[in-house]
Amino acid sequence: MAHEVSTDPEKTVFLRVEAAPDTVGVWQARSAGGQSSNVLSALAAANAFAVVPRGQGDVPAGGAVTLEMFRHPETRTREEALGG
Repeated sequence: MAHEVSTDPEKTVFLRVEAAPDTVGVWQARSAGGQSSNVLSALAAANAFAVVPRGQGDVPAGGAVTLEMFRHPETRTREEALGG
């Protein structure tokens, strides 16, 4: 993750993220916005879920997560996804 995140260690958490390779080809994930269940703009902007497994809870900045891609990053821009 590009930044530190804290989640409930009692659950497997699927964070809505924007993921893309950096300049050396390492995939980086950033929060796509608010993670509350009613925040659909973050889902529209996201291209992947960052999976934080049950029992982990915290992920430090630079920490590894599993990415579940659901949209290839080049198929739609953030502006296209959010209508702006």
